Amino acid sequence: MSWPYNRSDTTTTDTLEQLKQRHMLTRIIYPLFIREKVSWRIHKLYPNVNDKNISLEFNNDLKFDLSKNDVGHKSIIFNGFYELRQSKTFIKLGSKGGVLVDVGANYGYFSCLWASQNKKNKVYAFEASPLNVEPLRNNVSKNTLEDQIKDMSMTTQCLS
Repeated sequence: MSWPYNRSDTTTTDTLEQLKQRHMLTRIIYPLFIREKVSWRIHKLYPNVNDKNISLEFNNDLKFDLSKNDVGHKSIIFNGFYELRQSKTFIKLGSKGGVLVDVGANYGYFSCLWASQNKKNKVYAFEASPLNVEPLRNNVSKNTLEDQIKDMSMTTQCLS
């Protein structure tokens, strides 16, 4: 049996249960727009998916620690990407080089994707939510992109 999936972290000997446990069940579906539609329909059936060291469809070297309780993060967990069209645009433009100002950087998906496309790319990542600042920093550090991504996050809350 041949899988239409040739990533190094999945083998043809993986069982369906192993794929489910590793958040990879939908990762064998191509084309990607169908994967996106299927995962949206079934993601609620798998509330306890792994949310650490998640690999991306477009860059296997990037790994993310995410939150399985966030619907956008579940898209990355199940699909290996978030917002297919936008991700493809980032990859295309990022390969040419440039500066990205990521306002609302969240956990750093687009910041890291941009920076990884070209060693000369720079990112100014702004994140206002104190709950997302440490995960953003963690993902930047985990992918050794500190030299390219400048954390501009607000680290203190204003109290009234």
